Amino acid sequence: MEKDSGGALPHSHHVSALLAVLIAAGALAGCAQPEPATRVVVARPAPPATHVEVQPPAPNARAVWDPGHWNWDGTQYVWISGHYIERPSVAMRWEPGHWMSANGGWVWTDGRWY
Repeated sequence: MEKDSGGALPHSHHVSALLAVLIAAGALAGCAQPEPATRVVVARPAPPATHVEVQPPAPNARAVWDPGHWNWDGTQYVWISGHYIERPSVAMRWEPGHWMSANGGWVWTDGRWY
């Protein structure tokens, strides 16, 4: 590579190197799994007991059962029935959403693929 009179690489080489690093970082960022969404729910009562649901047969081989859960609508808990969701790829596994007690209230973490 040619050097300028100060011993540094020409400006175009700096830009090319920086561009290559940014492209590589962007590609790696696309591989990361997003964290599950968490909603902080300011509800003093705990969610009611989970309903027992009859899980119907899967509509196809890629379908995964997402169990029902209680949803807080701002004033009360509302039951959301279980349903099938499509698996993005055969290797992916589903972790259902769940409630956790925290700081005198309840925190909901949405389900996620991993």
